[in-house]
Amino acid sequence: MNIAFCIDEKYIPYCGISIISLLENNTNEDITIHIVGTDISENNKNKILELAKKYNAKIKFYEENILEQYDFSLYGSEYISLSAYTRLFLAEILPINIDKVIYLDADIIINGSLLSLWKTDIENYSVLGCIDSYAFDSELYKKLGYKEEYGYINSGVLFINLKYWRENNVTNKFINYYKNNIDKIEHHDQDIINGTLFDTIKYLPIKYNVIDHFFRRKAFIPEKYRDEARRAIENPIIIHFTTSQKPWLKGCVHPLKSEFFKYKNISPWKDLSITWSNQSFSIKFKYYKRMFLYKLKLKKHKYYNIKKSN
Repeated sequence: MNIAFCIDEKYIPYCGISIISLLENNTNEDITIHIVGTDISENNKNKILELAKKYNAKIKFYEENILEQYDFSLYGSEYISLSAYTRLFLAEILPINIDKVIYLDADIIINGSLLSLWKTDIENYSVLGCIDSYAFDSELYKKLGYKEEYGYINSGVLFINLKYWRENNVTNKFINYYKNNIDKIEHHDQDIINGTLFDTIKYLPIKYNVIDHFFRRKAFIPEKYRDEARRAIENPIIIHFTTSQKPWLKGCVHPLKSEFFKYKNISPWKDLSITWSNQSFSIKFKYYKRMFLYKLKLKKHKYYNIKKSN
């Protein structure tokens, strides 16, 4: 099983915690983890290598400066790293003998086995992914230039058919799409992947990428997804902390943030401080106001009260 992360030094601790959750829940699998990123310190590399040794997994690091050739923008994003765009180049970066890879963002916790995902048929599809909340916005499709019937996936968990990408020059298509639609792209690499591959995507069950949206009481979810979404939040395989309120920051009220701490506490980064970081006064004020109202039972919690199934 090949797993890829595209990160920078800032995200190494969270990537490491994500890796521990992966290895703790996939103990009998032969796993090779490919970490793509620049400026990762030797100290952090050694911590990751020790993790791999402990769990009998393999780790490969790739120092890539491929993004320097392109003028990718993070305009409008407070919490996405430029390294997010690196996933667009995995077919060029990873060895030619690797035909498929599961790409994972670093802000996730793996809560179960990925074997069934790995065994999912990928032939004739460019990529497999899960529905994203932006898929429910009709205006998005007009902007990206394709029909709403194709849907829109979240790029934080992707099962990529690298063979397809190489045979169909997908990387070049990504670059051309970005150049031709730079004024329309709002959700970064995710828009590029959907705008380019929309008619060759296969959809995965929501449980493989349960984003923040599905946990919210007032979130709009089309009827055809509601039962599946409910089952997914009750027993997620992959928990994806998609908003700026990450579990390693104060102010996070995600109902399953305890899963992050479970793996953080057995990681080399167990002493990592939970801080407000550079969050604004407005965010802090809203957090304490909500907590006060919740305590007085004057306001319902914005998330469902989820207890993880064991």
